[in-house]
Amino acid sequence: MMDMRPMLYLAMKELVANLKSWWIVIMGLLCALLSWTVGSYGFSFASGDIGQETVLVSLIHLQLYIVPLLGLLVSYDAVLGERDSGMFDVHLALGVGRLSFLAGKWIGLSASLFIALIPSLILQATAFLAAGGAMSSFFILLLHCGLLCSAVISIGLFISSWSLNRSTVVSLCIGSWLVLAILIDFIVVSLLAATQGNVPDWLVNGMIIGNPLGSYRLLSYLHFFPEQVEALLYTRETGWMAATSVMALWIVAPLLATGYRLSRIYRPITWQEVE
Repeated sequence: MMDMRPMLYLAMKELVANLKSWWIVIMGLLCALLSWTVGSYGFSFASGDIGQETVLVSLIHLQLYIVPLLGLLVSYDAVLGERDSGMFDVHLALGVGRLSFLAGKWIGLSASLFIALIPSLILQATAFLAAGGAMSSFFILLLHCGLLCSAVISIGLFISSWSLNRSTVVSLCIGSWLVLAILIDFIVVSLLAATQGNVPDWLVNGMIIGNPLGSYRLLSYLHFFPEQVEALLYTRETGWMAATSVMALWIVAPLLATGYRLSRIYRPITWQEVE
């Protein structure tokens, strides 16, 4: 059973450290600038009147790129830095469990990522409301964004536990972002184009929903554009329950895998062993 006190302490420590980092501030402002650019100029290239549907599609795809990238950059040093400095061994020696350690890191990093995205989300909400959208609809989009943030942080923690070489971890994070945000969609579109749509449903659905970014996009489209899901995402007979379950799996499974990996590398150091 996880001890709540060290978990909350680690979460607050991680949150305070990230909020003091100029790197997080700069990345948050860059994301806000990108949101302002899309909100101010990105919609002007669309033909006809700009409605909330056009703005929603643009915001969903904007979050698909900036949230995973910023989340992986925020979390890549979470486990690596603790191992490199020796603080992870200190936490174990003081009786902090691995799952409590990871849960505290996950809570602190998720909160840090969401706070860093607040300026960007405010600008997105302004653009959405100006196009005639409802605030309740934007709150649904925020909920889906929160699920995506949580999944990305879990993936970042898992990657951060794989090596003590900082350049290796950074490369893995950038490579993961390229695969999740670009390569999988490119493979799906190329496969459908090459076979003229003659692809088994389970393969198309699996490639889309198996990707946490695809599950986020599917959840958003199922809520806002239920009639157009098949045309926009090439998914057939796939519901929100499957996408939600996959998102939950991407949140929990990397944390458990990280805890298992750390258990194979480290064990608590007792005071009797030191003496």
